[in-house]
Amino acid sequence: MNYIGSKYKLIPFIKE
Repeated sequence: MNYIGSKYKLIPFIKE
């Protein structure tokens, strides 16, 4: 799991 940008660290997502 990675994070969308640095200001959206609270929004994790699966990077493919």
